[in-house]
Amino acid sequence: MADARTIAHRLTLDHVLHLISEAPCADRLVLRGSASMGAWAGDRAREPGDLDWVVRPVDGVPRDERDPYPDEESPRAGGDIRLDPAGADCARLGDGDEYRYAGIAGLRIAVPWHAPGLPTGTLQLDFAYDEPLPEPPVPVLIPPRPPAAGRP
Repeated sequence: MADARTIAHRLTLDHVLHLISEAPCADRLVLRGSASMGAWAGDRAREPGDLDWVVRPVDGVPRDERDPYPDEESPRAGGDIRLDPAGADCARLGDGDEYRYAGIAGLRIAVPWHAPGLPTGTLQLDFAYDEPLPEPPVPVLIPPRPPAAGRP
Protein backbone atom coordinates (compact mmCIF):
# COMPACT_ATOMS: atom_id res chain seq x y z
CA MET A 1 0.00 0.00 0.00
CA ALA A 2 1.22 3.51 -0.75
CA ASP A 3 2.14 5.89 2.05
CA ALA A 4 -0.31 8.51 3.40
CA ARG A 5 1.37 11.40 1.56
CA THR A 6 1.18 9.61 -1.81
CA ILE A 7 -2.50 8.78 -1.21
CA ALA A 8 -3.27 12.39 -0.22
CA HIS A 9 -1.47 13.70 -3.32
CA ARG A 10 -3.43 11.32 -5.57
CA LEU A 11 -6.76 12.31 -3.95
CA THR A 12 -5.86 15.96 -4.58
CA LEU A 13 -4.93 15.25 -8.20
CA ASP A 14 -8.19 13.34 -8.79
CA HIS A 15 -10.21 16.16 -7.18
CA VAL A 16 -8.61 18.83 -9.39
CA LEU A 17 -9.16 16.65 -12.48
CA HIS A 18 -12.84 16.44 -11.54
CA LEU A 19 -13.11 20.22 -11.05
CA ILE A 20 -11.45 20.92 -14.39
CA SER A 21 -13.64 18.36 -16.17
CA GLU A 22 -16.72 20.35 -15.09
CA ALA A 23 -15.25 23.80 -15.77
CA PRO A 24 -16.54 25.91 -18.68
CA CYS A 25 -13.07 25.75 -20.28
CA ALA A 26 -12.82 21.93 -20.15
CA ASP A 27 -13.32 21.55 -23.90
CA ARG A 28 -10.29 23.80 -24.52
CA LEU A 29 -7.91 21.67 -22.45
CA VAL A 30 -6.25 18.45 -23.57
CA LEU A 31 -4.82 16.32 -20.77
CA ARG A 32 -1.48 14.76 -21.57
CA GLY A 33 1.29 12.96 -19.76
CA SER A 34 1.16 10.38 -17.00
CA ALA A 35 -2.25 11.49 -15.65
CA SER A 36 -3.88 10.35 -18.89
CA MET A 37 -1.88 7.14 -19.23
CA GLY A 38 -4.04 5.26 -16.71
CA ALA A 39 -6.89 5.35 -19.24
CA TRP A 40 -4.70 3.68 -21.86
CA ALA A 41 -2.34 1.47 -19.86
CA GLY A 42 -4.28 0.77 -16.63
CA ASP A 43 -2.14 -0.30 -13.69
CA ARG A 44 0.97 -0.43 -15.91
CA ALA A 45 0.96 3.39 -16.11
CA ARG A 46 3.26 5.19 -13.73
CA GLU A 47 1.76 7.22 -10.91
CA PRO A 48 1.24 10.85 -12.05
CA GLY A 49 3.00 13.57 -10.11
CA ASP A 50 1.34 16.56 -11.77
CA LEU A 51 -1.23 17.52 -14.39
CA ASP A 52 -0.07 18.50 -17.87
CA TRP A 53 -2.41 20.25 -20.30
CA VAL A 54 -2.33 21.56 -23.85
CA VAL A 55 -4.48 24.68 -24.18
CA ARG A 56 -6.39 24.61 -27.46
CA PRO A 57 -6.84 27.95 -29.24
CA VAL A 58 -9.94 29.96 -28.38
CA ASP A 59 -11.75 32.11 -30.94
CA GLY A 60 -12.93 34.56 -28.30
CA VAL A 61 -12.92 34.81 -24.55
CA PRO A 62 -16.20 33.39 -23.25
CA ARG A 63 -17.96 35.14 -20.43
CA ASP A 64 -18.68 32.98 -17.40
CA GLU A 65 -22.11 33.96 -16.09
CA ARG A 66 -21.81 31.87 -12.92
CA ASP A 67 -20.97 33.53 -9.64
CA PRO A 68 -19.54 32.47 -7.28
CA TYR A 69 -17.28 30.12 -9.16
CA PRO A 70 -17.91 26.47 -8.27
CA ASP A 71 -14.24 25.66 -7.64
CA GLU A 72 -14.17 28.28 -4.88
CA GLU A 73 -16.89 26.23 -3.19
CA SER A 74 -15.01 22.93 -3.63
CA PRO A 75 -11.65 23.20 -1.88
CA ARG A 76 -11.89 19.70 -0.33
CA ALA A 77 -10.01 16.97 -2.17
CA GLY A 78 -11.14 14.04 -0.05
CA GLY A 79 -11.24 13.21 3.63
CA ASP A 80 -9.59 16.05 5.50
CA ILE A 81 -7.35 17.11 2.59
CA ARG A 82 -7.82 20.79 1.70
CA LEU A 83 -6.59 22.76 -1.29
CA ASP A 84 -5.20 26.23 -0.68
CA PRO A 85 -6.02 28.28 -3.81
CA ALA A 86 -4.98 31.49 -2.04
CA GLY A 87 -1.46 30.06 -1.78
CA ALA A 88 -1.23 29.16 -5.47
CA ASP A 89 1.98 30.24 -7.19
CA CYS A 90 1.70 31.04 -10.90
CA ALA A 91 4.61 31.52 -13.25
CA ARG A 92 4.62 32.31 -16.96
CA LEU A 93 6.84 29.95 -18.82
CA GLY A 94 8.70 31.25 -21.79
CA ASP A 95 12.22 31.93 -23.00
CA GLY A 96 14.82 31.22 -20.37
CA ASP A 97 12.51 29.24 -18.09
CA GLU A 98 13.28 25.64 -17.20
CA TYR A 99 9.85 24.36 -18.24
CA ARG A 100 8.83 24.16 -21.86
CA TYR A 101 7.14 21.46 -23.89
CA ALA A 102 9.27 21.10 -27.00
CA GLY A 103 9.85 24.85 -27.10
CA ILE A 104 6.20 25.74 -26.39
CA ALA A 105 5.59 28.46 -23.81
CA GLY A 106 2.97 28.04 -21.13
CA LEU A 107 1.94 28.56 -17.55
CA ARG A 108 2.78 26.61 -14.40
CA ILE A 109 0.53 26.77 -11.34
CA ALA A 110 1.57 25.18 -8.05
CA VAL A 111 -1.37 24.76 -5.64
CA PRO A 112 -0.62 23.83 -2.03
CA TRP A 113 -2.70 21.16 -0.30
CA HIS A 114 -2.93 20.31 3.38
CA ALA A 115 -3.80 17.05 5.14
CA PRO A 116 -3.79 16.40 8.91
CA GLY A 117 -0.55 14.90 10.13
CA LEU A 118 1.29 15.44 6.84
CA PRO A 119 3.61 18.18 5.62
CA THR A 120 2.06 20.58 3.11
CA GLY A 121 2.09 19.17 -0.40
CA THR A 122 1.90 20.86 -3.78
CA LEU A 123 0.01 19.91 -6.91
CA GLN A 124 1.61 21.28 -10.05
CA LEU A 125 -0.48 22.09 -13.13
CA ASP A 126 1.33 22.87 -16.39
CA PHE A 127 -0.47 24.47 -19.35
CA ALA A 128 1.28 24.56 -22.75
CA TYR A 129 0.02 27.15 -25.24
CA ASP A 130 -0.32 26.60 -28.98
CA GLU A 131 1.25 23.16 -28.98
CA PRO A 132 0.34 21.44 -32.24
CA LEU A 133 -1.56 18.19 -31.73
CA PRO A 134 -0.63 15.41 -34.17
CA GLU A 135 -4.22 14.11 -34.04
CA PRO A 136 -7.50 15.58 -32.83
CA PRO A 137 -8.07 14.97 -29.12
CA VAL A 138 -10.60 12.35 -28.06
CA PRO A 139 -12.69 12.33 -24.89
CA VAL A 140 -11.53 9.67 -22.46
CA LEU A 141 -12.59 8.67 -18.97
CA ILE A 142 -9.75 9.07 -16.47
CA PRO A 143 -10.76 6.72 -13.67
CA PRO A 144 -9.61 7.66 -10.18
CA ARG A 145 -7.21 5.04 -8.96
CA PRO A 146 -5.54 4.68 -5.62
CA PRO A 147 -1.76 4.76 -5.63
CA ALA A 148 -0.31 1.27 -5.33
CA ALA A 149 2.94 0.11 -3.82
CA GLY A 150 5.40 -0.97 -6.45
CA ARG A 151 3.82 1.04 -9.27
CA PRO A 152 6.53 3.03 -11.08
